Amino acid sequence: MMEHIRRMDLHGRMNRTFSEILTALNDPAFNLHDHQIYIRYFARIGTRTDYVGIGWMRWWYQRNLIMYTNIANLAEGPEDRILAMHGCSHHHLILQFLRESGLVDTASPLEYLKQERPGRMNPAS
Repeated sequence: MMEHIRRMDLHGRMNRTFSEILTALNDPAFNLHDHQIYIRYFARIGTRTDYVGIGWMRWWYQRNLIMYTNIANLAEGPEDRILAMHGCSHHHLILQFLRESGLVDTASPLEYLKQERPGRMNPAS
């Protein structure tokens, strides 16, 4: 398991451009894997009488539903564009809620990030 997580990790991030880092963080496979960790492991923490993990997961879904609601409520008309920035662990659920709501159209940033831009991040900065 840990080997798989390491492969999905962003090792070497100091030698990547900002665009490359954002591309890795928005990769659907990375986001699904990140979400599966919560479902596979966190939700199962506890015993038959003390479901600690489920209590935490309830809070996690609530937090993501709040973030979804705040994003969805920003749109005032069909031409509005919203750039939502959040931690990558939130991405899977927020995107799922936005798509399933039918209230907004979603667009992946990957098509924009694929346009390579010159320059690399300076690790000393």
